[in-house]
Amino acid sequence: MSLPRQLVTGAALIGRSARRVVTGYLDHHGLPSREDGNLIRTDLPGGSTAEIEFDDAGRIAAVRMTAV
Repeated sequence: MSLPRQLVTGAALIGRSARRVVTGYLDHHGLPSREDGNLIRTDLPGGSTAEIEFDDAGRIAAVRMTAV
């Protein structure tokens, strides 16, 4: 399952704050993250990055992946 699908599905299934689901997922997998307003950025193994954006209601609005 892809990272975007895992995050969105996890947030829907757990029923808690989507931000907490994302930060918990990243922490569980030992991925460093940086928060900037409605955006969380993380560095993935191999040099790729991911940006998770949240809407004003705290839901995941977008997941953008940058491959290296």
